[in-house]
Amino acid sequence: MDITRPSITGSRPITDTSAAQVGERSAVAKPASPVQAPAVRPDALHAALQALPEVDMDRVAALRQALAEGSLDTSPQNLATDMLAFHRGSRR
Repeated sequence: MDITRPSITGSRPITDTSAAQVGERSAVAKPASPVQAPAVRPDALHAALQALPEVDMDRVAALRQALAEGSLDTSPQNLATDMLAFHRGSRR
């Protein structure tokens, strides 16, 4: 198999001359049997929705305004740090 990066003058195609490898990959990609979702009763769904916390629309509006003004820090480094801190149960 020949895989190259595109160059300024053009790119070379990715070639694979092994039909057996292609067959193996496609056999692995297909699931053995379709997965059926479990049946859920509407009253169970209603109870699950009722258990969810309320959405703080004032907080949503404040975040939208901060995004519009550009005052919200959305750097990937800080977002990743904050997400890890949240899921670890600590705050920065």
